[in-house]
Amino acid sequence: MIYFFDDAAIAAAHNLEPVPGPVEKQGTVLEPDRPSDGKRCMSFASSIVPVEDGRWRMYYSVSDFAANLRSIAIAESADGLHWEKPMLGQVQVDGEDTNRLAIKGLAEGVERCTQPQVSRVDGGHWRMYFWVNHRPFLRYLMAESGDGLHWEVADFDQPIIYHPLELGSWIWTPGLPPPVEARDQGPGQEALGRFVPGEEAQWGHLLERLDAEELVRLKGLRANDAVYVHRDEERGLYELYAPWPMCNIEGSPRRWEDDNAPFMLRAIHRRTSTDGQNWSDADLIIAPDAGDRTDQQFYYLAVHRQAGWRIGMLGSYPVAAKTMDIELCFSRDGQRWDRPLRVPWIRREDDEEAGMVYAPDRLLEAGDDWLLLYTANPCLHGEVRDPQRERATVRAARFPKNRFMGLATAAGGMGRLWTRPFVLGGTELRVDARLDGCLRAELCDPFGKPLPGFESDRCRVVSGDRVDHVLRWEGAEVAPYQYNAVSLRLEVEQGAIYNIHW
Repeated sequence: MIYFFDDAAIAAAHNLEPVPGPVEKQGTVLEPDRPSDGKRCMSFASSIVPVEDGRWRMYYSVSDFAANLRSIAIAESADGLHWEKPMLGQVQVDGEDTNRLAIKGLAEGVERCTQPQVSRVDGGHWRMYFWVNHRPFLRYLMAESGDGLHWEVADFDQPIIYHPLELGSWIWTPGLPPPVEARDQGPGQEALGRFVPGEEAQWGHLLERLDAEELVRLKGLRANDAVYVHRDEERGLYELYAPWPMCNIEGSPRRWEDDNAPFMLRAIHRRTSTDGQNWSDADLIIAPDAGDRTDQQFYYLAVHRQAGWRIGMLGSYPVAAKTMDIELCFSRDGQRWDRPLRVPWIRREDDEEAGMVYAPDRLLEAGDDWLLLYTANPCLHGEVRDPQRERATVRAARFPKNRFMGLATAAGGMGRLWTRPFVLGGTELRVDARLDGCLRAELCDPFGKPLPGFESDRCRVVSGDRVDHVLRWEGAEVAPYQYNAVSLRLEVEQGAIYNIHW
């Protein structure tokens, strides 16, 4: 299959521009409808896992800032659209059983947990990574389970990741070592007070207990929240994608003082692990560049695997607008990412999703389509604690499995595309396209010369909206060219093409 987000597959293109594939919204599928949900149900940085009976289980976050609630709950579904909240017998609210998890092994008094990343591991065991956000602890922990319902943290004092605020604001001053010599001065010390407001943020509690060498080591283990952990079952490799908090110093053109964290510029980094406990150093993979507006930052990266590709759902955060959108990006190896679109994929179209939308950790199969269960939030970033606007729901969007990105004709013109040579693996050539006008094709040798009988004037005109338009030529058959190297030239009038397959 030739995807059009793959530049390496395209030799030349004219009058065609990249566009995200169309999605069909299905409405709200999960909402806060009981006291145990608080005011927000969020699939953001949460997990959807298949279970034995063919159903799906969603591990989602619930919260209510006024009630000091952040917790993890579960819901189950047979189709991804209709969800039930099973009672677990672990946490009660107002004397009633709930679908919330009680995680063992946390420090005494710690209850606020969020953003669960859950996977099945060898031997039928389960593993969950999640954030503890219960001051002074802001850390990313690992818990294990035998059934996916009863969880325990092995070692609370050995996090996978630390949030910067647990380390202290010294990390926001480039070149500043841990100020351990100033411990007795407390949060009034000048270097700690310049960048992060608030006493607790200035003086991370670990600074009181650890030496400089250990603090520097932990500095390398930091990330902002919104972490996604994916397990490659074939390779036995874990991949972690998270926001890397770049120092955003005063005077930088990319610093916005009205952001909730102007000292931080959010980019995306990747780590890998063979055991899920010991991780590689951070590898910065996506950061704002010259093609972005100056207030562009990136909040998270969820990764879908398909046909040898990693298809990223990137959290696009334009700081001035304080909105959040999903931008598609693409990679072969998880390290080099291309961003050909740089526009929102899921449109924020009504009041319930006017502020921010977020992706979960995976897409769900729905026949020939994928389902995206995204979080919709009405408020802007920085307004989430407003009790009048603090609401979040999970909504569904459906789209054909191979229509992530297409090439569309510009208004009033004819688009042309020529592929690089490829080995024809089948006996028919098909094009996935939405055509208000028409499409013609030429089957060519590897260097672009039309093969006899496969000129464009002999091609049957293709039109309409189908994922499998078959290309046919009068008096010629494609089958004899199976497993030969060929190229293909397309002429497109008024439409969008999404892929070529056979």
